[in-house]
Amino acid sequence: MFDLKEKIMIVAGGGSGIGRAASILCASYGAAVAVLDINLDAAKATAEMIRNAHGRVLAIHCDITKRGDVDQALAQVIAEWGKVGVLFNSVGLTRLATVDEISDDDFDFIVGVNLKGAFVISSAVIRHMKETGGGRIINCASYCGVREEYGNAAYCAAKAGLIMMTRVMALEMGVHNITAVAISPGDIKTELLDSAFQRRAAMEGKSVDAIYARAAARVPVRRLGTVDDIANLVAFLSSDMSSFISGENIMMTGGYVMN
Repeated sequence: MFDLKEKIMIVAGGGSGIGRAASILCASYGAAVAVLDINLDAAKATAEMIRNAHGRVLAIHCDITKRGDVDQALAQVIAEWGKVGVLFNSVGLTRLATVDEISDDDFDFIVGVNLKGAFVISSAVIRHMKETGGGRIINCASYCGVREEYGNAAYCAAKAGLIMMTRVMALEMGVHNITAVAISPGDIKTELLDSAFQRRAAMEGKSVDAIYARAAARVPVRRLGTVDDIANLVAFLSSDMSSFISGENIMMTGGYVMN
């Protein structure tokens, strides 16, 4: 069991999926968790689950692509708990289309959320961490950042950029006792994955069940990942036991993609 009682944590995208699972698990280990989400109702739902288990939690509306939203959210967390020691950026989305079909607006939106949004919130939190003695940045990337995927150019490009940006954060901020790590999940059973698989099934003229079966069959452990698989890693990376891990991109694909 990880001791996170001294950790003040922001989870961006904590209203659902991986972010929700990580928020709940880290709170169960004692962390104070600020759940940020563009969907405030979803953030409140996560917070209620944590509060019912007697955890410390805030639910905050935040669009991480907007500097004003991020600054206000960060100020609220600092006012409540004094500092932030961990940022887990779990925000991510995609809209499948081939490079000749994707619109400029969709490309900008996907890159804006997955890469620019991570930059906006990370840079704000890093400035705070430099003033308060250090901390940990955990960015949720994707195996698509290291392996091409048909119909997913914008997402692949954004996640590849996020992996490299995380490495640069680690390089630049180590002297300030700030470490940065990327997590690259494989196919994790979430609403986002279900939506993507429905679109892929339509693109390929196959059933959604066939797409799921193909995805599971290519994984050496013969299953898709769960949000709890990723949450367990986030808890470890949020703890002091991982203090010498920085600049890494940790693959969480069940062996489908290996470094």
